[in-house]
Amino acid sequence: MKKILAAIVTVFIVGAFLTACSAGQQKEAGETPAPSAPQESSLTTEPAQEEKTVMKMVINGTPVAVEWEDNAAVDALGKAAKEKAITINTAAYGGFEQVGSLGMDLPQSDTRITTNPGDIALYEGNQMVVFYGSNTWAYTILGHISDKTQAELEQLLSEETVTITLSF
Repeated sequence: MKKILAAIVTVFIVGAFLTACSAGQQKEAGETPAPSAPQESSLTTEPAQEEKTVMKMVINGTPVAVEWEDNAAVDALGKAAKEKAITINTAAYGGFEQVGSLGMDLPQSDTRITTNPGDIALYEGNQMVVFYGSNTWAYTILGHISDKTQAELEQLLSEETVTITLSF
């Protein structure tokens, strides 16, 4: 009985060694070893996150990075920009902002705020305002330009007219 048990253990050890060697040779040769049986895991895996496509803004030919708000106005604006790029011809106003018609009405959630340079707001539900200065009024915030200093924003936006393009 001891001889049979010793033979079984020897066969098991030799088999395991040969299997390990064979898998190592397959790896070296660039082959993929056969999949092993699935094992239960106590770890949970997170679902793969979808990569979001972000709406792009270009001011007079200069791309700017925008951190868009998560609200109904931005959703509607993004939906329209996916269908066709939106061009907004703006005009300087008050020495601190550019204002232009969107050519559409967006959902409003106006609150009285004091804006900062780089803020992008919806005014009257159908106009976009991009600030290079500050103002206090009731707006729906759409986003904020995050990659320009106040001086760079003034240089981009302080002209009499500016063309802004939104696209994907």
